[in-house]
Amino acid sequence: MGGGAGNESSPPTASASAPVWSTEATVHQRLWDCCGILLNAFYTDVKWGFTGRAVSWYTGTDYERHHTEWPFPGWYPLAHRICCGNQAGRWAVSISGHIEFGYRGVFDPTGTWYYNTYDNLLIAYGNGGAACRYAYSFRHAFRGWHTQDWCGYDTWRR
Repeated sequence: MGGGAGNESSPPTASASAPVWSTEATVHQRLWDCCGILLNAFYTDVKWGFTGRAVSWYTGTDYERHHTEWPFPGWYPLAHRICCGNQAGRWAVSISGHIEFGYRGVFDPTGTWYYNTYDNLLIAYGNGGAACRYAYSFRHAFRGWHTQDWCGYDTWRR
């Protein structure tokens, strides 16, 4: 399982004169086989506060899931990173995540046929809005594989 943190700053506390607005956005990518087994997945999240003109604080995280097969490793993470751009106090900040999965198991005992990569990008804006992008690449696929990919965000006042 992976995880990491982007550039972080402390959330502000609410005061009577300055309300604190917070938002959370996420990108999820999942790969399923024909029988409903989750083969591998990659999730990236960003939480931030905003003033209407700037991002006041933010934190980014990501994590992964993968299917194992005894006595082989099955799917396993090879490379993983999370990164961020810009500092709090700007109009927008970005969190990007990348992961690569290898596979060695029943369908490929050599471990050379299957190899998947996922890239997630979240942009948090100072007005509480968000944008996202995601991409994936499979060296080879198998009949019945299907992806489940989505982005979403929510805003609330503290």
